[in-house]
Amino acid sequence: MFDQLAEKEKAEKKGQLPDFIQADEGYFFEIFTIGNALNYETRWSPNTDIIKKVADHFGVDFVHGYDEPMNGERGKVYYIGCVLCQYEK
Repeated sequence: MFDQLAEKEKAEKKGQLPDFIQADEGYFFEIFTIGNALNYETRWSPNTDIIKKVADHFGVDFVHGYDEPMNGERGKVYYIGCVLCQYEK
């Protein structure tokens, strides 16, 4: 799915969200994968809520590391068994 979003982003030259997510923010930009790691950029702040919706849709867990230097936000969120279970800064 993320490879398709990356292709669509290049064609449309704008951020993307999966079709099953209805939101006005949290778009993925500069999307690419390395192995099983998804890499992307967002605007302004981490989009953990969007990643959670994607994980719920596919029934998977995730570790979401983020670094937003312009806003001074850096951390890691763990989502296991449909629960945000740990937060590190």
